[in-house]
Formats: sequence, C-alpha cells, structure tokens
Amino acid sequence: MTPRKKKSELRNSTPVLRAYELQHRERSLLRLLERHPNTVVRSLALRREAEWEIGRLYLVGVLDHPQYQAAENLARITKTYEGMLQRYGHVKAANYGGTGGASPEDLSVSAQKKMEKAKRKYDEAYGVLHECGQATTKVVVDAMKEDKIGDLDLLRNGLTVLASFIRK
Repeated sequence: MTPRKKKSELRNSTPVLRAYELQHRERSLLRLLERHPNTVVRSLALRREAEWEIGRLYLVGVLDHPQYQAAENLARITKTYEGMLQRYGHVKAANYGGTGGASPEDLSVSAQKKMEKAKRKYDEAYGVLHECGQATTKVVVDAMKEDKIGDLDLLRNGLTVLASFIRK
C-alpha cells in the first residue's frame, strides 16, 4: 500500500503556471524572436494557414483551433455555393430569338440536387452568423472575403458560434 501524500506535496507536484513563470516564458520567447526573427517568421509563413489573414491570426494564437476550423468551413461552404451559382444559377433560354442551340448550364436532376444542398448549407451557416448581429456578420465576412480584420472580439464571437453550429 502506498502512503498518502500530504496536501502540500500534492500542491507542489501539480503543474501550475504561476505569473512569474509565464513572465519568464514570455521574456524568453521575446529574446528568441529578437535573435532569430527571420527563422521564426519564415517557418510560420511556410504553413498553409498563413495564406489568409484568419490563418495568420490562428498561427500567432489570436484564434483557437475550433474558430479557425469554423472559418475554413465557412470559406468552403461559401466557395462551393458561389461556384454553383456561376455554374448552374443563371439559366438561359435554349431557343432564344429563333436560333437553335442548347443552354451551357447543367440542368440535370443531379445538378439541381447539388445546388439545393449547397444553398441549404450556405443559408444555414449564414443564418447562424446573422443571429450574432449585423456587426459580427460584417466583421466575419470582411475577414473571409477581403482579408480585412476589424474588431477581433466580434470576429472571435462569430467564429465561436459558427464552430458550435458546425459541430452539430
């Protein structure tokens, strides 16, 4: 039978990050960055996430992983839906003005189903985002489409709500 540990022993053995330890780590990291700025920046720049502003915010720790995944998913949903609109969304007349010829759009049942699915996902994701408010929606959309970051708190809140929606 192992002897019981005293409370003071338990407290000392638990990894607790104290303020002075955090401060020491911060100073050490700053010194490292000062000595090797190009190496650190280059290694971050080589990561796929650095392609867009939201990814860069994730790499430096401003956004957490679920928020970054939510942004990636929203970007994918948006790109899919907008691509479908360009491909299938604008139907032209097959016999306009008495001239023959077929419409270049795919009007098959499978194309219609793909379009409906893409639209449903798009409407659901943006519906959740709109429930966060107009300001939050604008900040998230600007960050996604224009690589422009506004209010970080609104961005984090919007992406957190999206992350919980996308997990369902």
